[in-house]
Order: sequence, then structure tokens, then C-alpha cells
Amino acid sequence: MNNNTIRLKMIEIIRKWIEFLRGLRPIRDLAEAMAVFEGFYSSDNTLAQRNHNPLNLRYSKFQVDNRGGFAVFRNDEQGWEAGIWDLSAKCSGNTVTGLSSKSTLKELIYVWAPPSDNNHTDNYVGYVARRLKVKPSFKLKNFII
Repeated sequence: MNNNTIRLKMIEIIRKWIEFLRGLRPIRDLAEAMAVFEGFYSSDNTLAQRNHNPLNLRYSKFQVDNRGGFAVFRNDEQGWEAGIWDLSAKCSGNTVTGLSSKSTLKELIYVWAPPSDNNHTDNYVGYVARRLKVKPSFKLKNFII
């Protein structure tokens, strides 16, 4: 192979890699979208804000307290870390929820905020999917980099 052929092969490999990466959505983007829906960025002094719990986790091994059935963290940073950790575990199938990397965004949110808890789960799914520019059928494995 001459240098030009090698260079063209490398360009093709890089192009395919970039195309692959564009299809991924970092877990942080997912967490941000969920935090918006959970009211963390609201000006209304929400439960998520008071508990330093951007994703309104019900339980976390990192919590310092539990108030109203939701985990309480020392500060927002610890709340974010716990939320990202929990989402990562769910996206990779390392929880008892039954979710795995093959599960979808919709399945995740139905576990996260089930209608049986008086959540507007379909609105939640729609909001997060629109914000991330993906379909509700987007696989959780695509959030893990």
C-alpha cells in the first residue's frame, strides 16, 4: 500500500468513528434533561432543589438523609454524582430494576417515574427524547461511553 491509500483508509476509519460517536449521547446529557423535567432548575424552590437531588432519587447509597421518600444529599455536587452513578448503573444493567444496556429510554423513564406514582410518565419520556433529539426507543447502551 502506498501512503495515499493508507491515508484514505485512515480517513474512512475516522469518518466512521465520528459517525458512531455522533450517535451516542453522554449520560450527563440524559441526567441534565431529566433534571429539567424533575424541576431542579425551576425558580419554585422544588423538592429536587431542597434535597440537593437533581434527579429526585428515592434512595441512594450516597444519601445523608431521606425526606418525603426522596434521598437528601449534602450539596448539589453530591446529588449530581449520585444521579449519574445511578443512571450509569441502570444503563449498564447493574441494578435490580431489570433494565439493561438493551433497554430503551422509554423503559428507563417508566422505571424511574412510573405512572403508578402519579407521574406524567409519557410527558417525561417525550420531553427527554425531544431534548436529546432521540426516539423513545433509543437504547440505553448508547448513553455509555
